[in-house]
Amino acid sequence: MTAPGGTDPVAVAQLPWEEAWLLAGRLRADGIAARVFPETQTAPISEAQFLPIGKEMAGEIGLGRHLFQVLVPRKRVKEARRILGEINRK
Repeated sequence: MTAPGGTDPVAVAQLPWEEAWLLAGRLRADGIAARVFPETQTAPISEAQFLPIGKEMAGEIGLGRHLFQVLVPRKRVKEARRILGEINRK
C-alpha cells in the first residue's frame, strides 16, 4: 500500500554507516526528508558478538551489517538521485 502524498520511503542508496549519514544530512540540507535505515549501527546483543573474529569477517558471514539504506519520500526520489549523481561526479 502506498502512503498518501507519495511519502512512503524509497531507498536511493546503500552505503557504509558514516557515508549513509553524510548523504542523509546533505539531502536534508536540500530540503529532502532523508533518513538512514536502520538508524542504529549496533544490533541486539547475541552470543555471536563474542566470537573472536573481526568486524569485517562478521559481516561477511552474516553477523554484522555493512550497508545502511538512505531512504527518502517517494515523491522526492528523482531529486535525491539527481543530487546523488552530482556528488558522485565530484
